[in-house]
Amino acid sequence: MTERGLLDLHRGAHDRPTLGFLVPVLAGPAEQADARPVIARLLALRPIDAGVFALLKQPGLTARTSETYLIRRFGNLIEYLSPLLDGSEPLTKRLAVNTEGLIDVEALKQPGLFHHGRHYAFTESFAVSRRIPGTDWVLVHRIGAAEALAASDARRMTLISGLAVLVVLIGAALVLVWFYASSRRAEEVAERYRLSSERFERLSGFLDILTDSQPNPILVVDANNRLTYANQRLSEFSGIARAELIGRSLTGVLGQEAGRRYGAINRLVLESGEPRVEIEHLPGKQPSTEVEGFIVRRSKHG
Repeated sequence: MTERGLLDLHRGAHDRPTLGFLVPVLAGPAEQADARPVIARLLALRPIDAGVFALLKQPGLTARTSETYLIRRFGNLIEYLSPLLDGSEPLTKRLAVNTEGLIDVEALKQPGLFHHGRHYAFTESFAVSRRIPGTDWVLVHRIGAAEALAASDARRMTLISGLAVLVVLIGAALVLVWFYASSRRAEEVAERYRLSSERFERLSGFLDILTDSQPNPILVVDANNRLTYANQRLSEFSGIARAELIGRSLTGVLGQEAGRRYGAINRLVLESGEPRVEIEHLPGKQPSTEVEGFIVRRSKHG
């Protein structure tokens, strides 16, 4: 056998990780290399120190959970050949190959792919792997899933927060627009009511001027025979202040007899819906005064 060999990584003297190289020693001239017999084999052992494992570190990589390590299959176990982030020394950690969800199991089965699962400390991780030519070693580079996704999670939260703020601003703008529109509508309604009130006051004043200029008492009653309007002449006729007439009953203003008579006429108007004209001579302070009653039903209350 003229090929060179490799004594796989193992614990050597002083319990140090050691790698062996086997080199054949051939007899005869160098020109006849293929026909030269092997007269000896030279085994060189080299301890692997921290400087060799330092080559596994990725320069410029600052991720806290990122690490690169070597593994191989050892029977039904996974053997870790290099130092680990949890403080394990080379060749000191082994896990069963049937450990469920372990990324290192997938790396041994299918090196060269992307893996997602749990690492040796059973933390959710992402990893990539590659086989080392000429050996049964597999190089694994892994990073914690939480740290790997932290940037995207932060961007997502920033986006969600921005969208939430935008929704709040849009909602606030809609509320302000609605409030402004409602205020404008309320102002318009209030202005219409103010104009209507002023117009009503002018009409009421004009009505007072017209009715107060009449020589006869004029009054308006509701369905309960209570006064809702009276002119100044009725106040003078009854001897009751004009402001106190509103709300009084017919009998309280005109007396029992006249009040009952006009109350009956009011009921007839309410029942028939037709106007009536009555001419009466009312007894009282001015017995010769004629009162003309023209009662017209203007609403359901008379």
